[in-house]
Amino acid sequence: MGNFVNILVEWEMAEDEKFNKIVKHGTEVAMPELAHSVHAEVYGLTPGREYYYRFKAGNETSPVGRTKTAPAWGTHLNSLSFAFASCQAWVGGRYAAYRDMAQQDLDFVVHLGDYIYEKKNTETLADFRNLHALYKTSPDLQAAHAAFPFIVTFDDHEVENNWANGISQPDGEASNQNFLAIRAAAFQAYYEHLLLRLRSKPHGSDMIFYRQFTFGDLADFSVLDTRQFRDDQLSDGFPGAPQDPEAWNPSRTMMGSKQEQWLLRNLELSKARWNVIAQQTMMAQFDYDTGSGISVNHDQWDGYAAERARILNFIQQHRPSNPIVLGGDWHSSWVNDLKADFNNPHSETLATEFVGTSISSGCGWKGMDVLFVILP
Repeated sequence: MGNFVNILVEWEMAEDEKFNKIVKHGTEVAMPELAHSVHAEVYGLTPGREYYYRFKAGNETSPVGRTKTAPAWGTHLNSLSFAFASCQAWVGGRYAAYRDMAQQDLDFVVHLGDYIYEKKNTETLADFRNLHALYKTSPDLQAAHAAFPFIVTFDDHEVENNWANGISQPDGEASNQNFLAIRAAAFQAYYEHLLLRLRSKPHGSDMIFYRQFTFGDLADFSVLDTRQFRDDQLSDGFPGAPQDPEAWNPSRTMMGSKQEQWLLRNLELSKARWNVIAQQTMMAQFDYDTGSGISVNHDQWDGYAAERARILNFIQQHRPSNPIVLGGDWHSSWVNDLKADFNNPHSETLATEFVGTSISSGCGWKGMDVLFVILP
């Protein structure tokens, strides 16, 4: 019967790990409708300092977690230390990267998606809940979550490989109505198991997810959702296929017009020294055909080239300070120049992109990635 009742959960926040100085406390109701998860929002904490937290339910007390509040808006900062991660397939191996990460002195971690990997028949809320619960059994993942606050966003495998908006990739239009039910289940399980504010609670198959984080005068982070509003991919070719001319259709979108305008406004108004766009895939142009043809991955920004051009043109015109793009998805590490004209290596570099490798997911296409170094 305990699985079907509401449970009162007490939470405490303290300035020290032994909880000698508790500064905030409260009670949340853990409901079976949300897998007995709680999302306590705590206000009135001092900006830019460490806190420790724990939960109590009945006679049980949770392990202690550490978090850190962001510095107040406009506060002068000399440095910020963070890690970013993506792609942690359970079958890919141990989470050694998280074990190392938990030992670092970081302010926060950004997770760029593929926190779980769906299985062939992952469809129900129970299926997605069980996957999240399985992944959370990793002691290394637990340690990283206990050590730092996480800023999270999803990519495709939290729902289904290469999904786009309301479109299911493997099954086609006949299953799209069922796909929205799958997406709703995936979104709810994701919300239940990750660190999200109440405003991100999904409504059916919809979830407000893109958001901005500001760290004093040093950095603004715009965290994107590039799945929920995107147009369908133009090709399923993997890792690349001949570039479809429709990739340059200005009406095609990866973010949706509302999110695009939100991002551009963030860049225009930012006063920070660094402007970080945290998103899921590779933004740089990359040609997989080593011959005379052009082969691109249409699931990445090469499949939405006109929208990418609008972002880079905006950066060129408005000159936000030090634009940086973070990406994941490709299970390998890249540092890319985002050019005014990708076909001209001498054109202006408008931003720098860092694509991080996976936590555990393999890179079966590694032999197909060719690195070109262009010397002046």
